[in-house]
Amino acid sequence: MNDTIGQRNIANARLLLEDAMPNGRFDVIRSLVTPDAPIRRAGFADLYAATGDAIPTVMLQFHMTAPHSGTFAGAPGTGERVEWDEIGVLHFDDEGTITDLWFMCQELSLAGQLGYTTRPS
Repeated sequence: MNDTIGQRNIANARLLLEDAMPNGRFDVIRSLVTPDAPIRRAGFADLYAATGDAIPTVMLQFHMTAPHSGTFAGAPGTGERVEWDEIGVLHFDDEGTITDLWFMCQELSLAGQLGYTTRPS
């Protein structure tokens, strides 16, 4: 992947995550993401089995904050603000459109903020 394509993909990823998604700009989302792109959020990752292809990819690290307004992972909304760090991996086609999205968040931190506690041993 040449530098120009890489910079375009980074710009498109930032536009998606910093503007289009938080502001509900569905027209921009539709222009950036192919209609059949799966969005994957990992609950458990097998970090020891590495497979994949050499494809145009942008990796992101970002901090999220949002009010817990509805049921998430079985926890009813609290109205409290929660925050977590997240990693995203976005794959692009030759035109710079996102074809696949993977997200992994700081699940233990988020679970604690939602009121989940560890089980006694």
